[in-house]
Amino acid sequence: TIASVSLVDSVALLMSSYTTSLWVAYTCYVVYRMTYSCLVTIAMAQIAFAMNYDSYGLIYGFNTFLGVLLQCLLTLAVSDERGLNLDIRTQFIVYSGYYYVLTVIFTFAGVYKITSVGWLRSVRSCCHDNTSSVTEADEWRKYGASSEQVPLLH
Repeated sequence: TIASVSLVDSVALLMSSYTTSLWVAYTCYVVYRMTYSCLVTIAMAQIAFAMNYDSYGLIYGFNTFLGVLLQCLLTLAVSDERGLNLDIRTQFIVYSGYYYVLTVIFTFAGVYKITSVGWLRSVRSCCHDNTSSVTEADEWRKYGASSEQVPLLH
Protein backbone atom coordinates (compact mmCIF):
# COMPACT_ATOMS: atom_id res chain seq x y z
CA THR A 1 0.00 0.00 0.00
CA ILE A 2 2.75 2.43 0.93
CA ALA A 3 4.61 1.66 -2.28
CA SER A 4 1.56 2.35 -4.46
CA VAL A 5 0.81 5.62 -2.65
CA SER A 6 4.44 6.69 -3.11
CA LEU A 7 4.18 5.87 -6.81
CA VAL A 8 1.04 8.01 -7.15
CA ASP A 9 2.88 10.86 -5.40
CA SER A 10 5.83 10.45 -7.75
CA VAL A 11 3.64 10.52 -10.86
CA ALA A 12 1.62 13.51 -9.63
CA LEU A 13 4.79 15.52 -8.95
CA LEU A 14 6.30 14.53 -12.29
CA MET A 15 3.14 15.48 -14.18
CA SER A 16 2.97 18.84 -12.44
CA SER A 17 6.60 19.54 -13.36
CA TYR A 18 5.95 19.10 -17.09
CA THR A 19 2.49 20.62 -17.46
CA THR A 20 1.74 24.12 -18.66
CA SER A 21 -1.92 23.93 -17.67
CA LEU A 22 -2.84 25.48 -14.35
CA TRP A 23 -5.77 23.07 -13.93
CA VAL A 24 -3.57 20.01 -14.39
CA ALA A 25 -1.03 21.45 -11.92
CA TYR A 26 -3.73 22.09 -9.29
CA THR A 27 -5.24 18.65 -9.84
CA CYS A 28 -1.81 17.05 -9.41
CA TYR A 29 -1.27 19.10 -6.26
CA VAL A 30 -4.61 18.00 -4.79
CA VAL A 31 -3.85 14.36 -5.62
CA TYR A 32 -0.38 14.69 -4.13
CA ARG A 33 -1.63 16.25 -0.89
CA MET A 34 -4.40 13.67 -0.48
CA THR A 35 -2.09 10.72 -1.05
CA TYR A 36 0.63 12.26 1.10
CA SER A 37 -1.81 12.60 3.99
CA CYS A 38 -2.87 8.99 3.51
CA LEU A 39 0.79 7.93 3.40
CA VAL A 40 1.55 9.66 6.70
CA THR A 41 -1.54 8.11 8.29
CA ILE A 42 -0.61 4.61 7.08
CA ALA A 43 2.97 5.01 8.29
CA MET A 44 1.87 6.23 11.72
CA ALA A 45 -0.59 3.33 12.02
CA GLN A 46 2.16 0.84 11.14
CA ILE A 47 4.39 2.36 13.79
CA ALA A 48 1.57 2.32 16.37
CA PHE A 49 0.98 -1.42 15.85
CA ALA A 50 4.58 -2.19 16.71
CA MET A 51 5.06 -0.16 19.88
CA ASN A 52 4.03 0.14 23.48
CA TYR A 53 1.26 2.57 24.43
CA ASP A 54 3.53 4.39 26.90
CA SER A 55 5.98 5.48 24.21
CA TYR A 56 3.55 7.01 21.67
CA GLY A 57 4.44 10.62 22.51
CA LEU A 58 8.17 10.02 22.40
CA ILE A 59 8.09 8.11 19.11
CA TYR A 60 5.69 10.48 17.33
CA GLY A 61 7.59 13.53 18.58
CA PHE A 62 10.87 12.05 17.37
CA ASN A 63 9.32 11.06 14.01
CA THR A 64 7.95 14.58 13.54
CA PHE A 65 11.32 16.10 14.42
CA LEU A 66 13.13 13.75 12.04
CA GLY A 67 10.63 14.47 9.25
CA VAL A 68 10.98 18.23 9.62
CA LEU A 69 14.78 17.92 9.74
CA LEU A 70 14.85 15.83 6.53
CA GLN A 71 12.44 18.22 4.84
CA CYS A 72 14.65 21.18 5.74
CA LEU A 73 17.78 19.41 4.50
CA LEU A 74 16.10 18.46 1.21
CA THR A 75 14.81 22.00 0.73
CA LEU A 76 18.23 23.42 1.53
CA ALA A 77 19.90 21.07 -0.95
CA VAL A 78 17.41 21.62 -3.78
CA SER A 79 16.24 25.23 -3.63
CA ASP A 80 18.64 27.27 -1.51
CA GLU A 81 21.39 29.40 -3.05
CA ARG A 82 23.98 27.50 -1.01
CA GLY A 83 22.65 24.22 -2.42
CA LEU A 84 21.78 23.29 -5.98
CA ASN A 85 19.55 26.36 -6.49
CA LEU A 86 17.30 24.56 -8.96
CA ASP A 87 14.38 26.16 -10.76
CA ILE A 88 10.84 25.17 -9.76
CA ARG A 89 10.25 22.58 -12.48
CA THR A 90 13.53 20.83 -11.76
CA GLN A 91 12.69 20.83 -8.04
CA PHE A 92 9.47 18.98 -8.79
CA ILE A 93 11.42 16.44 -10.85
CA VAL A 94 13.83 15.91 -7.93
CA TYR A 95 10.95 15.47 -5.48
CA SER A 96 9.29 13.07 -7.91
CA GLY A 97 12.51 11.07 -8.07
CA TYR A 98 12.61 11.01 -4.27
CA TYR A 99 9.15 9.45 -4.16
CA TYR A 100 10.11 7.01 -6.91
CA VAL A 101 13.11 5.85 -4.85
CA LEU A 102 10.76 5.40 -1.89
CA THR A 103 8.45 3.36 -4.13
CA VAL A 104 11.29 1.04 -5.10
CA ILE A 105 12.44 0.66 -1.48
CA PHE A 106 8.92 -0.07 -0.20
CA THR A 107 8.27 -2.50 -3.06
CA PHE A 108 11.45 -4.47 -2.38
CA ALA A 109 10.70 -4.49 1.36
CA GLY A 110 7.18 -5.79 0.69
CA VAL A 111 8.36 -8.45 -1.74
CA TYR A 112 11.05 -9.54 0.71
CA LYS A 113 8.54 -9.78 3.54
CA ILE A 114 6.03 -11.70 1.46
CA THR A 115 8.59 -14.13 0.06
CA SER A 116 10.35 -14.68 3.39
CA VAL A 117 7.06 -15.35 5.19
CA GLY A 118 5.87 -17.51 2.30
CA TRP A 119 9.16 -19.37 2.29
CA LEU A 120 8.91 -20.02 6.04
CA ARG A 121 5.35 -21.27 5.66
CA SER A 122 6.32 -23.60 2.84
CA VAL A 123 9.21 -24.99 4.87
CA ARG A 124 6.95 -25.53 7.86
CA SER A 125 4.24 -27.17 5.76
CA CYS A 126 6.84 -29.31 4.03
CA CYS A 127 8.12 -30.50 7.39
CA HIS A 128 4.60 -31.19 8.61
CA ASP A 129 3.69 -33.05 5.42
CA ASN A 130 6.65 -35.38 5.87
CA THR A 131 5.50 -36.41 9.34
CA SER A 132 2.75 -38.89 9.88
CA SER A 133 -0.79 -37.85 10.71
CA VAL A 134 -0.38 -39.54 14.08
CA THR A 135 1.90 -36.67 15.07
CA GLU A 136 -0.81 -34.14 14.26
CA ALA A 137 -3.38 -36.18 16.16
CA ASP A 138 -0.97 -36.31 19.07
CA GLU A 139 -0.79 -32.52 18.93
CA TRP A 140 -4.58 -32.36 19.26
CA ARG A 141 -4.52 -34.79 22.16
CA LYS A 142 -1.76 -32.83 23.87
CA TYR A 143 -4.22 -29.96 24.28
CA GLY A 144 -6.82 -32.20 25.88
CA ALA A 145 -8.83 -33.36 22.88
CA SER A 146 -10.29 -36.84 23.16
CA SER A 147 -10.06 -39.39 20.36
CA GLU A 148 -13.58 -38.50 19.17
CA GLN A 149 -12.73 -34.79 19.05
CA VAL A 150 -9.61 -35.19 16.94
CA PRO A 151 -10.55 -34.25 13.36
CA LEU A 152 -9.94 -36.64 10.53
CA LEU A 153 -6.53 -35.84 9.14
CA HIS A 154 -5.96 -36.39 5.47
